[in-house]
Amino acid sequence: MTDTTRDPTLDTDSVVPMTVGATGEPEAPLRAPQQGEKARSLGRDAWNELRRRPMFWISAVLIVIFVVMAAVPQLFTSTDPYSADLS
Repeated sequence: MTDTTRDPTLDTDSVVPMTVGATGEPEAPLRAPQQGEKARSLGRDAWNELRRRPMFWISAVLIVIFVVMAAVPQLFTSTDPYSADLS
C-alpha cells in the first residue's frame, strides 16, 4: 500500500513544472504581455511561425494548384472528359 500523506517539507505551491520541447531542450517559460503590449492568440502565433518557413509556402501553392485543377479542369486540358475509348 502506498503512503498518501503529504510530506510537509515539500513546498509544491512554488514549483513551476518544466516542459521539454521537440528538440529535448527546456522550453522558455511563458511571459505575460508588457504594459501597452497586446496579447496574441494561438492562431496568430502559429501564423507568425508558419509564414517564415519556405516549406509551408511551397506546400500551400501546391495545394492551391491541386484544388484549382480539381475545381476547373477545363483550364488544364482541351480534351472532352466524356469521350473515352476504353477498347
